[in-house]
Amino acid sequence: MMLTDLIELARDAGREIMAVRAAGFESQQKLDGSIVTLADQRAEAIIEAGLAKLAPGVPVLAEEAGPVQAKSRLTPLSYWDDTPPTQARRIRF
Repeated sequence: MMLTDLIELARDAGREIMAVRAAGFESQQKLDGSIVTLADQRAEAIIEAGLAKLAPGVPVLAEEAGPVQAKSRLTPLSYWDDTPPTQARRIRF
């Protein structure tokens, strides 16, 4: 896995976040009271799929995903889309 591969994944996720933002979206409330948007879910899916190709078999701990059973290496995943300001169209990337 190369750094350039990870950068490209981040860019792909960022493009998807911006596309969802441009199309308009609503948020949902998670069980913990925080909000999640379609942009969150799509960005995470892009990054998870990319990591699965780059590092097969390495579990990913992601913000929107369910519990992970990991006994060895674990790749934590947290991306930044600044959900509340993005919702309010006060984006500051």
